[in-house]
Amino acid sequence: MPIYASEITINLIRGFISVDEKLLNILVLNKTQQIDGVLVTAIDANHCPGAIMILFQLPCGKRILHTGDFRWSPKMEIDLSHQTQKIELVYLDTTHISDKHIIGSQEECITKAIHCIRELKKCNKNKKILFVVCTDLIGKENFWWSIAQAFDLKVWSDGKRKKAMSIIGNKEILKKIVSNANEADLHVLSHAVAGYKQLDEYFRKFSDTFDMVLSIKPKGSESLNPEFGHEVNSISVRYSEHSTHKELRRFLGFLLPTRVISTVPLGTNIFRCPKIPVSWHTKELYVPYKKQASLLNYVRIKERPRLRNTFRV
Repeated sequence: MPIYASEITINLIRGFISVDEKLLNILVLNKTQQIDGVLVTAIDANHCPGAIMILFQLPCGKRILHTGDFRWSPKMEIDLSHQTQKIELVYLDTTHISDKHIIGSQEECITKAIHCIRELKKCNKNKKILFVVCTDLIGKENFWWSIAQAFDLKVWSDGKRKKAMSIIGNKEILKKIVSNANEADLHVLSHAVAGYKQLDEYFRKFSDTFDMVLSIKPKGSESLNPEFGHEVNSISVRYSEHSTHKELRRFLGFLLPTRVISTVPLGTNIFRCPKIPVSWHTKELYVPYKKQASLLNYVRIKERPRLRNTFRV
């Protein structure tokens, strides 16, 4: 069966998975292609490198958008504004559909992480600090790269991640990655080192070079309590590459599709997904902005009697 994906994803498949080259097909961003009679348009999903949303137009004219994992951005509305026909069905990433998930913008989360690092450095001016960020093989590059830029840190990671970065082709990041872990102030690692005990064991390998370690965990679904010690420290930041509750509402309010289907199960039951409120994507239920009514429209106020002038000239 043929595989259709973005150029970055196709290159990652070539680099890490043994797949027959004849099966690989690149979808160019914002360019409509015809595949078996269906018009297909790939749109940047603002998720991990290579992630795309796909817009299908069936031979009958029906249009379907599958977001996959995505983080809403204003650019998406610009890309989709060129689509003049109505999108009837949306398959939606509802990872953070609950309004209990209070997550700021990615820029706000990065700023918070940088502030925490700056404060730690102030309190430990004479100490050499190792910074650690644990992520998947790809994803959250913007998070740890922003930290590296803010403090001019050299970066080290394992061979697989360095290979992935080379395939993705970010030349600026590649210039900062060094081969000797002792020369790097920022280590980007797998989740295997995310626990406090595992972090402590990892730090012992570099205790001759560094005085202390700070692990910064970009967590979307939960915010863990910070753990501080004499040498080993860990904090978490609510950073996510999935759309927030407010962003989902805005996105659907912009598209106004006829129907929306969630692609994310609730808990462990893969057959149960959250229902999307109809008001999120039904134009008739939106209340247009009007001048706010004054309280005086609803409350009758007695006129106060005028005071007689008691001053005499």
